Amino acid sequence: ETFDTEYEGGSLVIGSDSTDSLIVNGPIQTVGSDASTKLLGSSIAVQSRIYTYRGGALTIGSKSTESVYVDTLFDSVNTKTTILGNDITIGNRSYYLDGMLYSSPSIDIYDGSIVTIGDDTTATVTIGGDVGADIDVTDADLTLKGNEIVIGLNDDQHFGIYHDYGGTVTIGDENTESVVINTALLMQTTRNHQKSNLTTVTGDTVTFSGIVSTYGIESSLVVDGTTILLTRDTPILEVSPYPISALYGSAIALGSSRTESLTLAGTVASVSLVDGTDTEVSLDGSAITLQNGAVATGNGAALTIGSAGVTKTLTGDLTATDKGVVTATLSGTYTGDASATDSGNLTLTAGSLTGDLTTSDSGTLAATVSHTFTGKTTDDADTMTLTLSSGATWNLTDSSTVSTLNAEGGAISLMDGTL
Repeated sequence: ETFDTEYEGGSLVIGSDSTDSLIVNGPIQTVGSDASTKLLGSSIAVQSRIYTYRGGALTIGSKSTESVYVDTLFDSVNTKTTILGNDITIGNRSYYLDGMLYSSPSIDIYDGSIVTIGDDTTATVTIGGDVGADIDVTDADLTLKGNEIVIGLNDDQHFGIYHDYGGTVTIGDENTESVVINTALLMQTTRNHQKSNLTTVTGDTVTFSGIVSTYGIESSLVVDGTTILLTRDTPILEVSPYPISALYGSAIALGSSRTESLTLAGTVASVSLVDGTDTEVSLDGSAITLQNGAVATGNGAALTIGSAGVTKTLTGDLTATDKGVVTATLSGTYTGDASATDSGNLTLTAGSLTGDLTTSDSGTLAATVSHTFTGKTTDDADTMTLTLSSGATWNLTDSSTVSTLNAEGGAISLMDGTL
């Protein structure tokens, strides 16, 4: 059976807070600005897709609801859907077509619709089923709240969170203990859709196992937590070589002043695909580990590390190329190789530095060290400036070249090299 409020509106209420179990086996359709549907009970299960159209309103559960299961959600054109409960699961629907297995998005939201799943009393929110978890948000608002939020039960990069052409996606908040995203996260805007496109992910611990990519002016991703981990170290496609990337005027911010550990397994990149388009990646946290390095490439591309003023250690190679700009500021030790090539610009300020500094093809590099620098410099572009603060020591590990050396009050130990 299909429950349908039809276009002229109407109100449909099934169950109450005293209902033990409510199971709906057919689709639910709520259509029209005066249409509303409410499902109540301690345990609620909707075994089919829920459709809400053209200003309709849907409420499932309440603060007294223990569990909610919904097959899939579809909201289009200024609708409002709220799902409450202690444990909430949004599944997905699979089907075969010409012998191939397909699945419908777990959540599909369009054109000014607002969907809120969970609140501060929710223990768990789980999105996805055995065949994946797609979330499609286009010019709409989606909020997921709960103590633990899991998107995607399996690490399958054919599925993702797709946030396009405006609106907000908010996953977790300051009360969320854990967010786990096992799918890709992809955002985009285009010249024809220049609306603000913001996704925020917040939790005490935030873990991504898929690629993360933003594209287009006004497209921004903000991730905040005490511990942030992105485990994907390879891209999906060879044409997009970076597992973590901000492209063509978009922005990614990972970490904040409260972040203790930020670990990125894959290369993180700020890429300005069109000359002069401001594109930015910012990384913050007490300890930052870039297992495959970070790069800013293209005129307008910027990579900023440590702007919150709390970064103590940074590990990983840094590259500024093709007029890209890298700025890294930390109070403790930087471990890695830093290079500026092809008119790229790199500025590094650290307590201590272990690694090599390189310029080539008109790249510009400026490094300031307040304690110890152990490594060599190769200044093929003849643009490097190295500043040793008073009391600092440079331990040369090999023969080095540097255009400008400011070392008043500092010391140089030739060790295995010449200067």
